Amino acid sequence: MSEITQAEAVELAMRGLRLLRDDALTASDWTQIGDSPLSAEDKAAWGGYRTYLRDLPSNTDNDGALTFQGVQSFEDWSA
Repeated sequence: MSEITQAEAVELAMRGLRLLRDDALTASDWTQIGDSPLSAEDKAAWGGYRTYLRDLPSNTDNDGALTFQGVQSFEDWSA
């Protein structure tokens, strides 16, 4: 078995990051629908969190991707 290159490792890490991001976006879709039970303030906060998610992985450099610990939860992000 051959070793992977640094570029391949980064690409795999970015793919994993995108999968986690996509899961978190899907799980938070309910916060943005018209009949969501959230207040306008809470809906806006969740909107900010979803912007953080959509910005992944473009706001992560190669080193960050390789040491990525996971997508922050809404609670951790908003703390």
